[in-house]
Amino acid sequence: MVTGNNLTATAQSELELFDLTYSDEAASNYILLLEVEPSNIRACWYHQSKNLVTGFASYSLKEKNLDSAIASLLQAHPFLASAFDQMIITVKTDNYMMAPADLNLANIEETYSVTNEFDAESQVLQSHRLIGMNANIHYACDAELIAAIERQFQHKTIVPHIAPMIEAELSRLKSSEIKTRAVLHIWDNTLDLRFYQDGELHLANSFFQTGSEDIAYYLLYCAEVSQLDTKTVRLSVSGNVKIGDETWNLVSSYWNKLDLIEGLSNIEISDKLEPREKGAYDYLTNSLLCAL
Repeated sequence: MVTGNNLTATAQSELELFDLTYSDEAASNYILLLEVEPSNIRACWYHQSKNLVTGFASYSLKEKNLDSAIASLLQAHPFLASAFDQMIITVKTDNYMMAPADLNLANIEETYSVTNEFDAESQVLQSHRLIGMNANIHYACDAELIAAIERQFQHKTIVPHIAPMIEAELSRLKSSEIKTRAVLHIWDNTLDLRFYQDGELHLANSFFQTGSEDIAYYLLYCAEVSQLDTKTVRLSVSGNVKIGDETWNLVSSYWNKLDLIEGLSNIEISDKLEPREKGAYDYLTNSLLCAL
């Protein structure tokens, strides 16, 4: 599988970083992890037999019609459509509901609409069963985006973006003596926030944000309501953030223990990918927990 050039970009919004050591091997040796938003796709290539992440990339979807936008992307970067052993696609959605897996929901749309907005004309409602806890994630996605993914990608598994994150976080808690943690993921104009207390998920929510002050506000407000001690509880951060930037500095002035979310502990990331912003890419490896 020829994956492209070993290119380092200064702007992380458009990036390709590859370790080309195994680029001539069959695509079937790889699992491709994609994170899809209406305006952007992030990618991570994982070589199974080497247990090695060999590439990270980020691509903008520049056309309003999502089907055409993804088709144009695949035409420009055909290696994204290779015959990978597996393709895990995480779809970003800020509109989700978690419910016990054994709860019988006769009319999921009606039940979902009690707490969440759902537009049947423009959205599609999907469900995903978590492995690490007895719960389903019911989530609404842009119908055009899901249809475009279904048409343009073959042999894929589609999951909500928070599913692999929660699976990885629960796994880390089980193997750690520290059972209370906070997790923050920052997107362009939203944020995901999750609190774990005594090893269990107590808060999972998304908020609209316009900058670092909004991020700090929601974080501190939820911590106060949840009675989390910002001086002792560790906060792990990922997404559009890096150590020393405005958001990092503001949050760290209120939260004592702060770190970047790491990739899965049982895999390796090629040292040729070091120029990446780790907070913006390493968390993508969590999607391997959704592989078959």
